[in-house]
Amino acid sequence: MALIRIEEWTGGANRANARISFNGGSPYLVTVSDPFTPQQEQRLGWYFEQHLNKPFFKRVQAREAAASIIAYGEALFQQVFKAVPNAYAVYKEHAKAGLHTLQLEIAGSSAFQALHWEALKDPQLPHPFALDATIVRKNLDPIQPKPFRSARQDDHRKFRYSNPWRCRCNLQGPWRRTADRSLHHHHARG
Repeated sequence: MALIRIEEWTGGANRANARISFNGGSPYLVTVSDPFTPQQEQRLGWYFEQHLNKPFFKRVQAREAAASIIAYGEALFQQVFKAVPNAYAVYKEHAKAGLHTLQLEIAGSSAFQALHWEALKDPQLPHPFALDATIVRKNLDPIQPKPFRSARQDDHRKFRYSNPWRCRCNLQGPWRRTADRSLHHHHARG
């Protein structure tokens, strides 16, 4: 299985912000950016997050959004592979065995991961990589640990402010009398 690693990288010449390598070989520098405008991204967000919950509404907009996924994937492919002819040649060599023999590893920050890498599509192939190849994402952002809180402190606060008997003592009316009777009845039986 051939490993294609697309990694976010800072310090590239000519605005290069990523590098692509094949099976751990020497990397090729590429420039990757979001192929869509904010409005197009918003339409994709609507399609993935809202339309699929109610698929019988706004069908024309849904068809347009679905078709735009192909354009997005091909534009991303252009940036990653075709922009560097040597990288494209190595990709073609590995793809001869079939996309099922490829594993794509996407490594970078959360902003880099926000790109729709599963839409990546070779224009000469009928469907995106995600349907045949394995795609693995690796987040390179450092994880910030949360401050430690004592569980005992939290339990004490929860008990003090959510104790139902403490609240009932301050209430007036028939509900309090019912609670008092049931408590008295419970203690009398015990």
